Amino acid sequence: MAGVEEVVREIVGGKTVVVQETKVDRHCHPRGRMDFSPDTADLHSRVYYVLGEGTLAMKIDGGFEYNKEGNLVDVILNVKKLLEVVPDEWRLPERDVVGDIVRYLVSAIADEQMAALHGSAFYVAHMQPPLRGRQYLHGAVQSWVRKTI
Repeated sequence: MAGVEEVVREIVGGKTVVVQETKVDRHCHPRGRMDFSPDTADLHSRVYYVLGEGTLAMKIDGGFEYNKEGNLVDVILNVKKLLEVVPDEWRLPERDVVGDIVRYLVSAIADEQMAALHGSAFYVAHMQPPLRGRQYLHGAVQSWVRKTI
């Protein structure tokens, strides 16, 4: 489809999950909860759609903050559930499929932004209700490899 690019394809929770970016929404002002530094030199936004087994399941609005040297310093992701099959919260002993999807997306962002990645680039993911919890979804913007348990 024109204007859409696949950025992630992984097996998550036993299902094929695809994350697609819509190019139409790229570089406009970020939407949602985006708390950036007053020293921000440039802001970009991205809109990602998550499909599970071909069905639209989540939307992720991303804001990218760059410093005056053009380095990516912050990524803020607002994660919204669009399908009831997406779990509202993570319960052990199950894997957190929402968390895995977010980390795969952050990994794809790190790979794409490698040339502009600042040494201390940081991400945070905000869950939009009814999604809740998952305060652990923050940290360095870096490639992620899932550890099997």
